[in-house]
Amino acid sequence: MRDPFLNDDAGYLLWLAHHPNGYVINCAHPPNASYIVLHRADCHTISGQPASGSSWTTAYQKLCADTVAELDSWAMAEAGATPTRCGTCQP
Repeated sequence: MRDPFLNDDAGYLLWLAHHPNGYVINCAHPPNASYIVLHRADCHTISGQPASGSSWTTAYQKLCADTVAELDSWAMAEAGATPTRCGTCQP
């Protein structure tokens, strides 16, 4: 697992390209239990062209890892909650 991507779309998109089977948490900065969502790295809702705005990592930070367990542990430690699973990609 690497440090969260914040204000670094280029780095985030590069990580996605190199880890197509990985996972991503999308959450506020700092994280809070009310919004932490887990996605597959290839989920169209967190890659490609941003649906709202012009950046993936400005309004929300992205935390990326190769396993769900790493991200579940991070979310519990940082926000005291397990991430909600994305309804689109269903990780």
